[in-house]
Amino acid sequence: MGNIVIDQGLAALIAAAVALVASIIGIRSSKLASRISARQNVVGQDLKDLSHYLYQVVALSVEATKSRSPERFNKKLEEANKAAKMLGDLRIRHRYSIPFIFEPIWYLKGMPLYIEHYRHDLENPRIIMLRNQATKLRRAIDLSLENYFFYGKAPGYLARKQLKFKGKKLERIFLERKPSVSS
Repeated sequence: MGNIVIDQGLAALIAAAVALVASIIGIRSSKLASRISARQNVVGQDLKDLSHYLYQVVALSVEATKSRSPERFNKKLEEANKAAKMLGDLRIRHRYSIPFIFEPIWYLKGMPLYIEHYRHDLENPRIIMLRNQATKLRRAIDLSLENYFFYGKAPGYLARKQLKFKGKKLERIFLERKPSVSS
């Protein structure tokens, strides 16, 4: 068997390259850890409330549409409006710390208002479209918050555009139903 002979200069060069790569990886890991920690400190206090009210505003609006009595409809819609108010407060509080959800939450918190317009037409098929789109928007916001909070990844340009598009689509579904006002 032959012995492999490595020049001391080459060995030093390889060791230096490995040390450089290791230090770069260490610096990036340290920066990522500090960024995640900072984001968790800012958003962490309200993440539980954000996720709760995101879910509640949609779920209570859906429950209102499934109501068979006006009293139950009013009760569920009132609860959905309270959730939307709380969600709106959280949205404003975090407009700088998590700006990518500012606009999508604005659209989502309108869900109780959208459902209110169907008070006397709960069998309208557009309600299902509203429910489905609101759920898609909520899930997209949840995923963005999860990636931001746990992995330190804010959504990129395309993901932010998709969030905005889903929010605008929810509003469009609602506005298509509204009758035009004639002068």
